[in-house]
Amino acid sequence: MVDPGLDKSSFEATVLVGTQLCSRRLLQQIIYCVGGVSVFFPLFTKSDLYEIEEAKQAGQALLTPITKERLTAEVIELIASVLDENLANQQQMLLLSGFPILGFLLQSVPPEQLNMDTLSALKHLFNVVANSGLSDMLVKDAISHIFLNPVVWVYSVYRVQRELYMFLIQQFDNDPRLLRSLCRLPR
Repeated sequence: MVDPGLDKSSFEATVLVGTQLCSRRLLQQIIYCVGGVSVFFPLFTKSDLYEIEEAKQAGQALLTPITKERLTAEVIELIASVLDENLANQQQMLLLSGFPILGFLLQSVPPEQLNMDTLSALKHLFNVVANSGLSDMLVKDAISHIFLNPVVWVYSVYRVQRELYMFLIQQFDNDPRLLRSLCRLPR
């Protein structure tokens, strides 16, 4: 047992000359401190600038180049990774009305970016929130403000719309309560 009367400074470590102090954190933990998932939302409005910058920087290559068609999907995948198994970010997504805002922002995304990659990323995001601690509320928000939002999908190609509605049918079959609560339809 340690004597509480001992000098506590004798237990402190000494930083040697040349030692660089740093603290490492995961993006999930850091992003909460600077605004949570909402810091990624402005990226949805920058797709038109992406094309201009792409033309200017034709000689400069990114480590992993992202095509304009994949830009929206990449942002959604980033949001999913920040929400994955992080209750604080999930709570923030709920409290800040993240899915209603995301649905609104997706309405302004060019139809060519609402492609199979984007739908796949949205389905992944859905699965992340479906397996979260706040799944009931986040799933309802995601379905009603993104997947059932006709303004988002009206100009997307047939293949994407078909896959979207097949996904919704599957979700309603898996959980009939969703059909009653979101669509006000009996099973």
